[in-house]
Amino acid sequence: MGFLLTSLLALLLGPVLATAFRRSDRVLAGLDGFVIAAIVGLVVLHILPHAVGAGGLWVMAAAVVGLLLPSVVERRLHGRGARSAGRGVIALIAIGLAIHAGLDGAALALPDDHHDDSGVLLAAGVILHRIPVGIAIWGAARPLWGSLGAGLFVAFVAAATAVGFGVGEEVLGALSGPFLGAFEALVAGTLLHVVAGHRLPALASATPHRFVAGVGALLGVAVHVAILDTHFIPDADAGLPASVTFTTLALAAAPALLIGFAAVAGAAWVASRGFWPRAAGRLARAARGVLSDVLGVIEPGATPGGGAPRPLLGPLAILVSLPLLGSGATATRVAIGLIVLFTLALARRQVVAPTGVSEGWRAQVMATVDHEAPWFVAGVALAAMLEPVLPCSLFDTIAAPWQVVMAAAFAAPWYLSASGMTPLAAVMLHKGASPGAVIVFLIVGAGVALRVPTCHDPAHRRAIRRDGAITIAIVVVSAWIADAIFARGDGLALHHEASLAPSAVAVVGAVALGLLTVVALLRQGPRGFIAQITGHGDDAHDDHDHAHDHAHDHDHDHDHDAAPHDHDPHDHDPHDHDGEDRGGHRHG
Repeated sequence: MGFLLTSLLALLLGPVLATAFRRSDRVLAGLDGFVIAAIVGLVVLHILPHAVGAGGLWVMAAAVVGLLLPSVVERRLHGRGARSAGRGVIALIAIGLAIHAGLDGAALALPDDHHDDSGVLLAAGVILHRIPVGIAIWGAARPLWGSLGAGLFVAFVAAATAVGFGVGEEVLGALSGPFLGAFEALVAGTLLHVVAGHRLPALASATPHRFVAGVGALLGVAVHVAILDTHFIPDADAGLPASVTFTTLALAAAPALLIGFAAVAGAAWVASRGFWPRAAGRLARAARGVLSDVLGVIEPGATPGGGAPRPLLGPLAILVSLPLLGSGATATRVAIGLIVLFTLALARRQVVAPTGVSEGWRAQVMATVDHEAPWFVAGVALAAMLEPVLPCSLFDTIAAPWQVVMAAAFAAPWYLSASGMTPLAAVMLHKGASPGAVIVFLIVGAGVALRVPTCHDPAHRRAIRRDGAITIAIVVVSAWIADAIFARGDGLALHHEASLAPSAVAVVGAVALGLLTVVALLRQGPRGFIAQITGHGDDAHDDHDHAHDHAHDHDHDHDHDAAPHDHDPHDHDPHDHDGEDRGGHRHG
């Protein structure tokens, strides 16, 4: 009973903290960062793993629905009762958190039954993460429902925890079916929607203090790291723990990523000095455009997220593939990527080479780090989340050609970082996915984006989708051929690698990469950090709106002010994708 009472007090402490410091911008900024890290941590480390473990990988589709559906509803209701849509989203979140709280309550009963250290640690983890749950519910619900309504939501979650405690271990068995898994995944998606698309209303004044918000986010990360191994997650057959998977992948990839950043810095310096090959003729211009993509530098003025420029092939993607996917899969990835790039470059009317940007090569490198660091963290976190809950026989019943088709269908709607998603691809390869399917996922994700809802120019939409269709056709056919010719490959032996002591080079590389990631987080704040992936959030919207408003006045800034990369396989005007500033616009 003591664990239950402590858990309820921790839940109530969240609203108290949010209310006590609501007039202090700096404190609110720290709370905002802490809430962001708390929600993302709850979803990635707790809710989604339990959902996938209970219902299988297919429940991730429910998470995607939960992520996108609120945006659709809010867009339809924009200007006429949109607050009611927000209330519905908050209600769905509260119900889902109440179910999760019931499972936590059952976990709190375990120490009373077993009296062992693991049960006590599990209870401590549950108690610790009740605080961010309380802050999240209060911060999101109070502006919509008032103090009374938000208090009732908190009480609802508290009651669910008490019910779970009363029922005890039986809840863990009774509420572990696939339907519960799908619902938990749906709620996880809505939670991520709140983080990605909206600043928590109670913390809206915290925007300017990005450094303080970043510190709050780091504290939230520290809390979740502390409780990661104490929270109940269903086990698959011999999967590694999430923390071990995360550490193993980060150590394996860190040296390659650092070398990749050095290569990007060198390419940016060369381009800033005007050392760029000039060539006449269509084939030579196509080769020059392909080289731009392979250099892989992100331009400082580029809007983050959604349709941000992510090179299909770049030094980061190529180098990180070597330790994670193996030399064979990396060579195949590069070969297929070059075929795609040359084909699309030859189809363009004009290919423009970079000539450097006014901010200089250092700004380009920092922009690349700011962009790629969030994607790498997301990729490693997703991989670590899925490794413990997915069986090693996951792909045994799916023929390789169908795996390729499914990978293309999943990756085509989104923009995905070619380097950031490589750790996730490594785990899929480890779970038995065909090399061709993994390569399709990476290339199509980086080079195709069929979903461009805010591109209002029909000609641009057609060009984007034409290039996407060409890319998918080339990659799918090439992957079928590769799977038929080559063996499974020499990807990272995850379990074996985890059993080895890390080398000094790997440790130093991981520490350096961690410091770069922290710098990127503190520079941008947690919302800007996440916006590099989602393209949402107020920190991203400022740039987004500016780009959208002025894109038509500067249609061809690539000619004089583009970064040394070819963005992605599409070579359109600055307002091609989601209103992004893909040309020479500068946002200070």
